[in-house]
Amino acid sequence: MKVFQGEGFDEYLREIRSLFTKVKVRKPDSSRARSREVYIVATGESDNRQISDVRFERNWI
Repeated sequence: MKVFQGEGFDEYLREIRSLFTKVKVRKPDSSRARSREVYIVATGESDNRQISDVRFERNWI
């Protein structure tokens, strides 16, 4: 998913990491150096929690 780094990004990333076994944050080569745009790629659902346990708020992104 496409997100922008800023306030709440680290907390959001922790939530994603608690839900998936493999999480990578990637910045596209085509993105400008000063842009805060990144993509989070997550695979392998974790046994620890269910996605329904986490409340995703739009203002985190």
